[in-house]
Amino acid sequence: MEALVEAIELVLTFLDKTGAPPAYHRLDSCSLEPILHGQTPYDWRDAVFSEVDYAFFAARKTLGTDPSRFCVNMIRKS
Repeated sequence: MEALVEAIELVLTFLDKTGAPPAYHRLDSCSLEPILHGQTPYDWRDAVFSEVDYAFFAARKTLGTDPSRFCVNMIRKS
């Protein structure tokens, strides 16, 4: 079985496995528990998103580049 997942879902998966409250009000995510057991929820996503901000690395200062140019966005669709 294949499913698109995001790293943030590990947090809710760990909370789910330990029986801790899910904290949905802080995490826009869901547990991977069904997927780990071979079940894909009917409303599972068809895209994942990621963002990396490199503005705080020394390379930006070395290159003398504006911080707004050091953000990378990624979208992956199934």
